[in-house]
Amino acid sequence: MCGDYKIMRTGNYSIGDIRLLVKSAVNQRSNRSWTLLLVKSGSGMYTIDGRLCCLNENDILFFPPHSVYSFASTDLGDEYNESLDAVVLRLEDLWFESLLRTFPQLGDLVLRLKEVKGPVALTGSKWFSVYSLLNQLQSAQHERESLIILDLLHHLSAPSEFIPLSKIPDYDMADIEEKKSRIDRYISCNLISGISLDDIASYAGMNRTYFCLFFKKHYGKGLVDHINTKKIDLACTMLSTTDESIAAIARQCGFRNVTYFNRVFKAAKGVSPKEHRISSCL
Repeated sequence: MCGDYKIMRTGNYSIGDIRLLVKSAVNQRSNRSWTLLLVKSGSGMYTIDGRLCCLNENDILFFPPHSVYSFASTDLGDEYNESLDAVVLRLEDLWFESLLRTFPQLGDLVLRLKEVKGPVALTGSKWFSVYSLLNQLQSAQHERESLIILDLLHHLSAPSEFIPLSKIPDYDMADIEEKKSRIDRYISCNLISGISLDDIASYAGMNRTYFCLFFKKHYGKGLVDHINTKKIDLACTMLSTTDESIAAIARQCGFRNVTYFNRVFKAAKGVSPKEHRISSCL
């Protein structure tokens, strides 16, 4: 983390670390802030317009208002992105209004800036200039901050050397299918014995956060729900083809608690295991 959790809220702008984004709302559509992010070290994940993207060391990303993005992974039981060392600058629209009242000659600069309609990554000489200024901003005295921010806006107001994030390729389909194949193979081999999130993520060649996001995107549900579905399908087969007791079937399908098995089964199939067995014999 970039030192102490430093947030300044003066003149409708904020300077801090990655938690300015991780702790913000998942859906940023109503957000009126302009956000600039520099990853100084570490790696992580974020979503933008429903796409899963990597966050890497030295990335500089710029998000205009109403960009739909999320850096929060706390809903997955993981705060992976908080390990990043990052600098975040957020400017509210009110800051620009105040700026133009004080310096009306900057109107053209602000207009050019507002022509940036979607999230972008910075490259080339612009990347180097913004990288240097953001590092200065992180440790600047209060009286220097506004001058550095104005210099940043000057570089950001010219759209050359911007790469729209929408044009950065998503994960290669062959790579996705290979990962899904490894996941399916691991689940098939370990369905009954028990599956650890860390173990299956490692087997698939992913970190914990990436795995959870990848799984939700490409399977349409969480890992536990997917595993329970597989177990219930196996239980249905056993209920229809064997005389084993329901308790024995629950145990053989990896459910240690019969009450939990009954609840999961009814939620999935709409009937109890006993009712399913009776109907399958009719």
